[in-house]
Amino acid sequence: MKLQALILFVFTLILPQMSLAQPELTFSDEIKAQFEWVSNPQVGSESLLHLKFTDTEGNPVELSADPSVVLWMPDMGHGSAPTSVEKNRDAAGNVVAGEYQISKIYFVMPGLWEVRVERQISENAVETQSFTIEL
Repeated sequence: MKLQALILFVFTLILPQMSLAQPELTFSDEIKAQFEWVSNPQVGSESLLHLKFTDTEGNPVELSADPSVVLWMPDMGHGSAPTSVEKNRDAAGNVVAGEYQISKIYFVMPGLWEVRVERQISENAVETQSFTIEL
């Protein structure tokens, strides 16, 4: 019984510190979207995400229109409340090219979630790329 309690204690210390795999999406125009969780996704509280768009060499890319981020549960056929997408700013308040802060990310229940990123790739075309996480 003491061993089980010790193992449980260790996991409660280690699991919150473990970082999630940082996904990278590539759109048809070869623009990459890189993600970093500012606060790891969890059910029942707000999660925050940093989103950065780059070219194939890693240089920042300024988009012609702000992207949108949509949360969707494919197994359940529903999503969550809309997220908020804001351009990232440096310490002086200047906009950082190609970088966004995504807030109001609420995973309302455990399960498989898709994080969908929609961005305008031409005047008449919007493309959606996504990655999944299991909560």
